[in-house]
Amino acid sequence: MSTLRVIDDQIRLEKILYGAASEWSSAQIEEAVRIAGQRLLDSYGKCGTN
Repeated sequence: MSTLRVIDDQIRLEKILYGAASEWSSAQIEEAVRIAGQRLLDSYGKCGTN
């Protein structure tokens, strides 16, 4: 969860444009999206909703 919070904070502060998860498995990304949705984090909560 702390990694998601840091990424979300950096995006909100416009320090980075996108959060990356290339080293994560698909299960980890799915979990991150679920957690982000529950905690109202933007960076991964909106993944795959284009």
